[in-house]
This record gives sequence, structure tokens and C-alpha cells, in this order.
Amino acid sequence: MRKTPILSLVVVIAAFIAVPGGIANPQVTDEQLDLAEANVMGVNYSRSGGDRELRFNVTLYHDDEGEDGYANWWQVETLNGVNLGRRDLLHAHGTREFTRSDTIRTPEETRYIIVRGHDEIHGYGGRAAIVDLNLEEIEFIDQGSDPNNFSDYAETQPVEMKPYSNEEFGFKISYPKSWEKVFPKEEKNKEPKDHKEIFFRATSSEDLWKATSISVVANEVNSPVTLNEYEQYVELSNKFFPPGYESIYRGELEGIPAVVTESTHIDYISKTGGKNETEQTRKTKTVSLITRGNLYRITVSANSEDFDEANQEYFERILDSFEILPE
Repeated sequence: MRKTPILSLVVVIAAFIAVPGGIANPQVTDEQLDLAEANVMGVNYSRSGGDRELRFNVTLYHDDEGEDGYANWWQVETLNGVNLGRRDLLHAHGTREFTRSDTIRTPEETRYIIVRGHDEIHGYGGRAAIVDLNLEEIEFIDQGSDPNNFSDYAETQPVEMKPYSNEEFGFKISYPKSWEKVFPKEEKNKEPKDHKEIFFRATSSEDLWKATSISVVANEVNSPVTLNEYEQYVELSNKFFPPGYESIYRGELEGIPAVVTESTHIDYISKTGGKNETEQTRKTKTVSLITRGNLYRITVSANSEDFDEANQEYFERILDSFEILPE
């Protein structure tokens, strides 16, 4: 399966042709397609009228000449198979790619839609397209000879991310769109702080400190400090303030050398009748780097049993998204 960006700052060099305001069409040979099916070769759409009204241009490829039946419609559906709109095709179009258009309204908060072709004899089959309306990407899939239900598709996709930028301390980072962004409240009549702390957390937890989370702390360094000196400071702190870090090692972030620390600590202990019942531990990883007169510390944290899954699903992408803004 293959995804193609529609409108993006990323330039992809591959066997795709860009379509302004729409989705690129894959270069597919006849040998790769079952032309007895109505194959979706390309999808292009634009806003039309209301916010959720989309003008679709759908390209199909079907052997209308060699088959008894012809490609008689294309349809837009939700992942659960709800028909949002159909473009009927009243006659055969030969054995070639052809494009037909229609305006279809999509429900609020709909992220994914299915575009599939249909022919008189075989019904649904061949190549279909899953369109991500939020990221403006398309994935072409082989749906086989029977209609498929794609209700589980969203669960297999990477979490949608949302960007955050801070001009004051010159960085940007992305976090899951469903997460909550928390800014610590500043007390009135206080001098401006020399640091900035931004806190992001998953909204599924009612307890702020038990949530899967990430924080970014940016400190202005008043005097020149090297990463070696900061690493020594971390190692000394580890000795004086146990239990400290389980590991301290060098890494990098955005190509900049960094100090990485990892730790596990007891988050809380549940007691009943004076006896310890359950013990919850929390795992934390912090990446620290010094650049442009600032110390940046990016910390990811989750309950120990959730950390590996959260690291794979969220943390690696969040850390990879961190970027120092150009001066």
C-alpha cells in the first residue's frame, strides 16, 4: 500500500505526478490491474460551497470495450461503509482512463473516506482509494472482488500530530492532536521568567501527573555552558539526590549533541487498611541540548507498563519533530 501527499511542504520524488489542489495519480501499468474491475486511478478534490462540501474529480480505469458491462458509477463512503454520495456513469468510456466529477457533502469530524469504483457485472473490486481529509493524503488499496469494510483502518494509522511553535525561545515541536496543551499559569506582579515550560498530556487521564505526557523546558543560559559541563552537573546531581537516573548517555536531537537520561520512580502507592496494595511506577526519558544560548530539556513520561507502547506510538515521533527555529 502506498500513501501520496496532496498538499504538503514535503517534496516526494517518486513515480507520481502532482495534481494542484488534489492528490497525485500513481503510475500503474495495465499488467498490474484487473481491468475487469472499475479501478480508481486518481482522486482530486476542492472545497465547494459549504465547509464540508467537496468537489471530487475521480479517475477510473476499466475495460469497457472487452467486458459485457461497463463502469457504471464511483462512490464516496465512510470507513463504516455509509454511502455519502454516488456519481452515476450512463455509458461506456472505452478501455482508457477517464475522469468524472461530482459535489459530495462529508460529515463533520470525518477524517477518512473511501472512493471506490463499480461495474455492472462484477460490482465493487479492483483498486480503491482511502483519502485522509485532514492530512490530504491518499492510499491506494486492492479491495478484492467483494465490498470491504474499512472500519478498523483508522486504528492502524499513525496518530495525527499538531505543531506548536515558540518564537521567544526559538523552537517548534509536534504533539498528538488529541492531546491537551497545558501552559502553567503565571502569577501576577512577578518579574518575567528566564525560562519557558510547555506541558502536553494525553486527555484520557483525569490526573494530570498520571497522564502520558511530554514537556519542553527552555532555559536561558546566562553564562556560556558546554554540554560536557551540563553532563557533569547531571552526574553529580545523580549522586547527591538518589534514587536519581538509571542511565545517563550521549545522544543527539536534530543533529545536535544531547545528554539523555532515563529513570523509573514510584509514582504512587495505594493503601488499604494501612497495607500497601498496589504500587505504580513511572518511566521518564529526558533529552537535553544546549544551543543558541538556551538549554532545552524535552521530557517524555508514562506509567512504566505503558511506556514502550507510548514510545513507539507517540514519543519517537514527538522527539523527531523537535526543531530549532532559524534566527
